Amino acid sequence: MRKLLLFFLLILPCFCTNVCKDNLLINDQNTNTVIQSFLVPNNSKVRVNDSRPVCYNAYEQDGTLIESFNSLYTAIDYLSQNPRENAYITKARGHDSDKKLYQYSQYADRIFYYQNAVSLDSVEAQEFCFIDDLAGADNITAVFGKSPNYVLQSSQIIGPNSQDQKSRLISIIDPSIDAFLISLPLPNISALSYNIELSAMQLYPSQNLDQPVYAKIGFYAFGSFFGIVCDTLTGNWYLALDDYLDFEKCVLTSHWNQEKRCFIPDEDVVMTIKSKNDFKLDSSQQFGASMFLNFSSGRKYEFDLGLDDTKDNLMSFFAGLDIQALGNVPDYMNGAKMQNLKIVQDKGYQIEYNAQNIQEFYFDSNNSNILIYNTAVVSKDDSIHETDIYNFSYVFDGLSPAYSKRINAVQNMIDRLKPADEITALDEDAIFTAQKEFYKLTDGQKKLIDDTRLNQAKDAYCELFDGIEKVVAIAKTLELFLHVDKEYVIDQADKVFEAWDIYANRLNEDQQQNLSEVYLTRISSYYNQAFGLILQAQNVIIAIDSLNDRSTKKQILNVYEKYLALDEVQITKIIGEEKIQKLYRYLSKIDNKVIFAVKKIIEIGYAGPSDYAVYYGMDNYIKMTEMIQAYNSLSKTQANMLPKTSKNIYKTAYEYFSTQKGYMEQLKNKIELLETPDIDKVKELIELYNKMDFSSKWHFKNDHIFWFSQYYHKLEFLALEFGLTI
Repeated sequence: MRKLLLFFLLILPCFCTNVCKDNLLINDQNTNTVIQSFLVPNNSKVRVNDSRPVCYNAYEQDGTLIESFNSLYTAIDYLSQNPRENAYITKARGHDSDKKLYQYSQYADRIFYYQNAVSLDSVEAQEFCFIDDLAGADNITAVFGKSPNYVLQSSQIIGPNSQDQKSRLISIIDPSIDAFLISLPLPNISALSYNIELSAMQLYPSQNLDQPVYAKIGFYAFGSFFGIVCDTLTGNWYLALDDYLDFEKCVLTSHWNQEKRCFIPDEDVVMTIKSKNDFKLDSSQQFGASMFLNFSSGRKYEFDLGLDDTKDNLMSFFAGLDIQALGNVPDYMNGAKMQNLKIVQDKGYQIEYNAQNIQEFYFDSNNSNILIYNTAVVSKDDSIHETDIYNFSYVFDGLSPAYSKRINAVQNMIDRLKPADEITALDEDAIFTAQKEFYKLTDGQKKLIDDTRLNQAKDAYCELFDGIEKVVAIAKTLELFLHVDKEYVIDQADKVFEAWDIYANRLNEDQQQNLSEVYLTRISSYYNQAFGLILQAQNVIIAIDSLNDRSTKKQILNVYEKYLALDEVQITKIIGEEKIQKLYRYLSKIDNKVIFAVKKIIEIGYAGPSDYAVYYGMDNYIKMTEMIQAYNSLSKTQANMLPKTSKNIYKTAYEYFSTQKGYMEQLKNKIELLETPDIDKVKELIELYNKMDFSSKWHFKNDHIFWFSQYYHKLEFLALEFGLTI
């Protein structure tokens, strides 16, 4: 990539120095091609009135209106630039204007997923968002819920076919580009050629003047974009490499159509993009790429990258829109469009190297793969024979539903269920179909659903039965156990306990035998989990209730230890605010350094010897270091105040961590000081290395923390030299 950029920067001055008032001469290896001089661009920019309706409102946490916006993304950007804790955005009007589409928080790491750029589809914790997940997502824009508002977009990923090693279907994803299509060669296609008509194109500028939009047409070759780019506020087309526009090389101007409010090219022009076409039948062929522009006036341009490369590094046609957000959230509703991009020819060459055979054929529509960032609408019209017409636009309906189609579909199924007092056994299919679709949603999507009616219907359905039939009914209403979290388990606890009581205490042995193993396993799994979670929380409630003004600091910290061992769900759903406040009133009597030390120790937690490497080893380096620093900040009196559990955890964790760290330091020093190695010294080093656990070995070898990999490589070399194995 750097070599290519350097080459292009070197040849650009050559383009410039050859420009005169009449002609520009480019010398090809075999022919001289005379092309016309570059044009004088239009200097004035079009004045665009923002005609978008106000569709979104931003509110303070208490519901006070802050400001109204014509784009969801300008509203998000406003909250990002003017942060207000828990400020939120809704639709400005409509039946679903009460639904929060976005909520800002400088503390919560949340990501908001929008389907088709405008409808909220999920709100997930950032820790569970992976870029790979977006590859298979359905037209999703992901916006981080805190500053800076990073934006991710889903794409149709076209990857190498694992069954065919010759496949070269790859995707080019550049975060600076917001919408594009790209036509990629099929396996065994060694070169491409395209003819594109630009004459009928219509370019509509961004209505958000703070975020201009550029149209791009060209190709990716050798890792870089090469082509022409138009500023949609001027209609001027320039030669471009990657993000570098040469404003001295204007190749096409446009005129403003007042009626249509768009730019139209001043001349008829055909753009040809192709791999270098002077093929040689040997493997030493130069595989450059060329671009030609031929105008109705007789002007023409030829631009040649002329780079050496292998046959496997192919050119890919590219076209799209690029929002220049300049650090802000891109406004995907800015109204910019590129219409009527006509591809009138796309040919592929299949070349057999070291053989006298070159085959040429035309792609059909199935050979052009569309790869788009979801944030622009890309439509394709192939009604004209042998011509594909593409349209790009950032035009979205601000009045579209607040939530995505899949969220609305599930909500509608739930809303169609009968009221609880009308439920009969005949409603079984409707209830469990709605439940099935609800359970398919992610946890973040489920939170956007009002499932009250579904839960009422399920409860009413279960009440229709008794005995073993009721156990079955309750089991059927439960989600598969492996897919649920603690909050769901606690919420279902009452009905699970009821089902278990019926099974264990009211059914005879024959009836118990008749209960399906599937339902019994589900009920028992929920019962054991719920019983453990509730019992643990109730023990903490008992401990908090036992505190009084005569309680010692160690007794208070003992209760705090038990409290820290709880999950957040147990604290909020079982412990309750009153008990929490009581505990913290007693904790206020104790120095914050002691409380912090206990918290850090309990975060590390108890581990059995088989798990020491995971919890107390180098993999947990940061938390272990924080715990040790917190403990070392205590005075002797404060350290003696720690409860027995905290002391035992700290002692075990510290000794294990220090030992592993010591092995690493010793080995590094011994290798560093080794001057005249012999087999016995090398064996001693290997023996010390093998004392480390798997975590320490990995970090010593891979430079993760201590930058010791150079010493591992030296040890590896010494072992090889003396015929030893590590």
